[in-house]
Amino acid sequence: MQTITQVVLSPDEFFAGVRRAVAEGIREGSRKDTLENEWLTRKNTAKMLNISVTTLDKLVSKKKIKSSTVGRQRRFRIREVQQYLESSHR
Repeated sequence: MQTITQVVLSPDEFFAGVRRAVAEGIREGSRKDTLENEWLTRKNTAKMLNISVTTLDKLVSKKKIKSSTVGRQRRFRIREVQQYLESSHR
């Protein structure tokens, strides 16, 4: 048998709780956005895909996976790598 506890809140307490929950949800969402926008090096991307850097370079040249050049270095967004993984396992 479950016990139900009733909590009585004033309107101010209720709205303060709602504001905290919304703020926490926004923070969680921004962490996800931050993670999705993180950049990986060629070495880290190849390791994540369990392939060699040479094979990764071939995938880039065949436009199978998206990348960007930052200065003289190639970088990969985590979300692009995840999209590649999802499309390659279909």
